[in-house]
Amino acid sequence: MVNPSTPVRLGCFYRSLPMMVAQQNGYFDEVGIEVEYQQVTSSTQQFEYLQDGRYDVVQTSPDNTANYRYNDGNPIGTRVDGKGFMGMDYGMQLIVVARSGIESLGQLRGRTVAVDAPASGFAYALYEILERAGLRRDIDYSVVSAGGVYDRYQAFVNSDEFDATLLSGGFETRAANAGFVMLDSVYDVANPYLGVWGAATTSWLEGSRDTAEALVAAYRSATRWCFEPGNHEQCLDLLMQQPDTPRGLAEQLYDIQLREGVGNVPDVGIEPEAVRNVLRLREKFGGFEGDVDVEAVTAPGGDLYDLSLLRAVERAG
Repeated sequence: MVNPSTPVRLGCFYRSLPMMVAQQNGYFDEVGIEVEYQQVTSSTQQFEYLQDGRYDVVQTSPDNTANYRYNDGNPIGTRVDGKGFMGMDYGMQLIVVARSGIESLGQLRGRTVAVDAPASGFAYALYEILERAGLRRDIDYSVVSAGGVYDRYQAFVNSDEFDATLLSGGFETRAANAGFVMLDSVYDVANPYLGVWGAATTSWLEGSRDTAEALVAAYRSATRWCFEPGNHEQCLDLLMQQPDTPRGLAEQLYDIQLREGVGNVPDVGIEPEAVRNVLRLREKFGGFEGDVDVEAVTAPGGDLYDLSLLRAVERAG
């Protein structure tokens, strides 16, 4: 059993509605865990902290998990034995957002786009979107690193360092409401697409199995609660507790978070094809140092994710 108030440090890029609900409505308390959300600045920092034990769990792209699991030359220079264990969202409207006056992807020719890290999952999605518009990386446009989605959003709206980026998690909607332009999305090039999952090191999952199972159970209950139509007003109240979130914006965010195939994963499951589509982009752009069998590692029973915790929670009801 989990000891009362067992701490879990969770490194996240943004806080989804189920994350808010799980904390606010006491789902974490019910299973005896105390989850501390810690803001991630980049995928590099995230996996450095995961490797060092400063995070127990991360909200991250399956691509990041694969990059640090299979590539020696990843940004921190050492492999991280990480695994996904619960699906969180389908990308939260992961979409190219450009400055006012740029009305098409073609108008990004000769301009600069920003990514978290050049060899990260969302970067590959951006390269694919632009390639289908006839734009080639480092030939037709330049790429700069600007950190995780929160940092990219802040840099985007507060400076003129780059002309477009890929945003999600509500930051794309905030940018659009501020006059920026939403263009093509990841769903135009890869669908289904698993945006983020909960991941942890194999050693933590094995050594803290009761805690991990409790986390899955609480997050699953919170997610189910969010999808209940009768909880609409309470969801809006939670969203409006975020800074600069009036009701109109909260309604927009609520719609995205519950949109099928875009927002939260209703059963916190992991759909193999949604993971496969993520890794196919890395494979296409030469993001694996050695031979990685994408079909095998993204299949149930592969070494990239573990469904046993979710199955245990489902059996327990």
